[in-house]
Amino acid sequence: MPHCPHLSVTMDAQNSQGELQRALEQLPPEIHRKMLPSSRTIVLRVTSKTIRTAVEKADAVVQAQNGYQFPDVRGLLEKLRGLSVWCKVTVLRLKDCRLGRTGASEDIASLLSEHLVELDLQGNDIQEYGGRLLAETLCLNTALKSLNLGNNGLGEGGGRALAETLRLNTTLKSLNLGNNGLGEGGGRALADTLRLNTTLLWLNLEENRLGEGGGQALAETLCLNNTLTSLLLFRNGLGEGGGRALAETLCLNTTITSLDLGWNGLGKGSGRALAETLRLNTTLTSLQLDRNRLEEGGGRVLADTLSLNTTLKLLSLEYNGLGEGGGQALAETLRLNTALKSLNLGRNGLGEGGGRALAAKLCLNTALTELNLWGNDLGEGGGRALSDTLRLNTTLTSLQLDGNHLGEGGGGALADSLRFNTTLTSLQLFDNHLGEGSVWVLEKTLRLNTALTKLDLLHNCLGGEQQSALHQAWGDRGGSLLV
Repeated sequence: MPHCPHLSVTMDAQNSQGELQRALEQLPPEIHRKMLPSSRTIVLRVTSKTIRTAVEKADAVVQAQNGYQFPDVRGLLEKLRGLSVWCKVTVLRLKDCRLGRTGASEDIASLLSEHLVELDLQGNDIQEYGGRLLAETLCLNTALKSLNLGNNGLGEGGGRALAETLRLNTTLKSLNLGNNGLGEGGGRALADTLRLNTTLLWLNLEENRLGEGGGQALAETLCLNNTLTSLLLFRNGLGEGGGRALAETLCLNTTITSLDLGWNGLGKGSGRALAETLRLNTTLTSLQLDRNRLEEGGGRVLADTLSLNTTLKLLSLEYNGLGEGGGQALAETLRLNTALKSLNLGRNGLGEGGGRALAAKLCLNTALTELNLWGNDLGEGGGRALSDTLRLNTTLTSLQLDGNHLGEGGGGALADSLRFNTTLTSLQLFDNHLGEGSVWVLEKTLRLNTALTKLDLLHNCLGGEQQSALHQAWGDRGGSLLV
């Protein structure tokens, strides 16, 4: 019996009829199909009831390609209803299609069908009115599990409407409201709702100008909510007050595993508070604190805490002005910590001293697999120190050293160390003034090293002859070589 349990339907909408015609080509060959241009509906003629049953049970994924902007939203909806004749549309992705600009907000809300489990409307400019209509529909919907409304201009009103919906909806697991101008009011409304909601697991509120008040409200909520596991608050102006409040909450919360607080102006005070949190919290596995002006003092207290923490696996501290002292403190942590898998210290002014300290401790660390040190002015000395590490370390798989002025000496040393390393698979040396000598060393190394599958050497002023030699040495291993 013909069966198509996971039918993939792609809509690229090159003409008024092309979308469904191409989609219909994926139907079983036993089915005769015909499109009636006047009504844009589909007539199916099947030869047996068993085939009809198989088709009706199929799941369809409908996705607009390349952000196609549909000029006729009502026509699109007619076609989607036509699809429901022969399959259940369970996933609908219409990202960046600007549907809101057509003035058909009521029709957009009707996209929430009884079978739909994932709806992606990111970048459709549906504004507050469209958000309110969707919110009303969601109150009655019992199927949708994932909703992406990022970058839609919902404003505070749309945020409040969706917050009210979450009091009643019991199926939604993932919600993206990033970059919608929700403001402190929208943030507070969502925070109040999350005290009652027991199903939402993933929430993205990045770039919504929640402010310190919104951050504090969410912190209070996290003391009570015991289902949310991932919260993204990147670039919300939470300030030191919001950061401290969230840090205190995390001492009590036992469900949040991933938290993004990047670019919130937390400062050294919040850094210290978060450090204290990591002493007590045993559930957080991913913490992003990029661009928060933690400085050397904040880096040192975090480093002290990480020596004791046994659960955090990913820590990102990019652009925090940690300096050489902060780098050395974190290096000492790597000697003791056995849980951290990924560490991002990009653009922190670690200098050669910080680089050497990290290199020395990495010889002893057996847990870290990803290390990002881009833009730290490690110099030739830092490059040579890391090369010694790569001869001994057997766990690191990814190393980013872009923009570190390694020079020919540091680059050559790293290249030579790869003759002995069999675990590193990704190495980024973008913009390091490597020089001709180190490139020829690397060319010889690549003929021996078979572990490396990603190598970035862009912006190192390599000549045509050097590029050709590197490509030949790379051979047919696949992966990515950028010269």
